[in-house]
Amino acid sequence: MNSAIPKTQKIQNLKQFEKLPGVRLLKPQRLWNQAYGKVRRVQLASGNVREIVVEYDRTVGFVERYRITIIPRRDRVEFGDLQSVLTVVRTFKFSIIEFAIDFPIRSVLDLQYVQRHGLFGKMQPRFIGVNPLHDTRGSRRGGIFQRVYARFETDALRMEFEFHARFLRQHRINTLKDLRRVAQIVRDRLIFFGDLDEQKLDEQLRRNGLSERRRRNIREQVRDKAEDLSAVMRYLRRREHLTNARRLLVPLPVNRTVREALEKWSTRWTATPARWGAQGS
Repeated sequence: MNSAIPKTQKIQNLKQFEKLPGVRLLKPQRLWNQAYGKVRRVQLASGNVREIVVEYDRTVGFVERYRITIIPRRDRVEFGDLQSVLTVVRTFKFSIIEFAIDFPIRSVLDLQYVQRHGLFGKMQPRFIGVNPLHDTRGSRRGGIFQRVYARFETDALRMEFEFHARFLRQHRINTLKDLRRVAQIVRDRLIFFGDLDEQKLDEQLRRNGLSERRRRNIREQVRDKAEDLSAVMRYLRRREHLTNARRLLVPLPVNRTVREALEKWSTRWTATPARWGAQGS
C-alpha cells in the first residue's frame, strides 16, 4: 500500500516514526535510475506492519516529494495498524492500494475455474493460460491491475487487485475512512462468477430474427470459447452485438460467499474516528 506525502510535510529525518513502538530506523540507501534518489526503511517489531519504506530526494519533477510504502507482516494490515502509522504521517493521499482475497486451495476455485466462470468488470485478460499458476488482467498503466495465482505457502488461490492513483481519485479513495469502499467496489463491480444459459441465448437470438443456421453457428462459437467466459462475452458483444449479454448468465453460489466475506471485511473500516475525515488531500 502506497501513500504519497504532500510537499508541505517534512520527513527527511523521519523523527516522527520514532514514536511508533518497537521501531528501528535503517541507514539511508542510494537509488539509481528511479524517480527517487534515496530510500530509508523503518522496521517495526510488533503489529501487522513489518516495514515502512520512505523514498525521497526525487529525481523527476512530476512525482510527490516523498512516497511511503507500508508492507504488511502477515499479508494484511488491520485498521489499528494503519491508524497508528498514518497518525504519524498526518497528511497523505493513497496512490496505490493492493487488495487481496485468498480462497482455500481445496475450495472449488482454481485458475481454470476462474477463467471458465469469472468476470472482472471491464478488465481484459492480459496473460491468461500462459503460466498455469499465474493469470493477469487489466493494465499496470490503467486504473486496475489484477493477478490470480496459486500461493502454496498458505495453500490458497490468491486474487489480488492493484488499484492505481487514477482509479482512487476517480472514486475519491484518499483517506483511511474511504478504504471500506474498496471492498464494496470489488463486491459490486469487479467479481462475478456465472454460467452462460444456452437456452436464454438461443431465445435471445431467435428474438433478434436470426435464422436457425446462424443461431447454430453462434452456439458452436460459444462452445469453442467455453473455457473462457470473458472471451464468450466479448464475442457476443462485439461480433454478435448483444449489448445485454450479461443477462444471459446464471450466477453461481460462490458469489454469495465472496460477497459475505467482503461485507465482513468492510465493517472493520466503518468505525473510523471523525478526525480522519479532515485528513488527506
